[in-house]
Amino acid sequence: MGDKNFKWYVAYSIDAELFHSKHDTREEALKEGLGVYGDDPFVLIEADGSVVKPIFNVDWVVDTVLENLDENNPECWSEDGSEDAWQNIPALAASIEKAVADWLIANPPRTFCVDELRTTEFFNGAKAA
Repeated sequence: MGDKNFKWYVAYSIDAELFHSKHDTREEALKEGLGVYGDDPFVLIEADGSVVKPIFNVDWVVDTVLENLDENNPECWSEDGSEDAWQNIPALAASIEKAVADWLIANPPRTFCVDELRTTEFFNGAKAA
């Protein structure tokens, strides 16, 4: 899912691992492209950034948390361990999912993920792959 906040980016190729800068207008991006690449091939794209989705294996995280609680609190359990000691495990899972989602919003990753390309322009002989 994209953020629908379309910006203009510059790179040496449409297949580039990294599109640098982020400009509000095509003119700003083109000026940078000409300044950085001169007569060499480069590409402008207009795209919105992907929003990293908080999708992960919450069951594994819950199991790990409960296992660690069990191992780090041996005085709390009988010889059979903590089996059936935990109540409302779905609430723990929901709390972990919410915490990760909130954390992603407050701390977006420093990656370039594109959700939707609206415009692609090639300059100085740059070509689509």
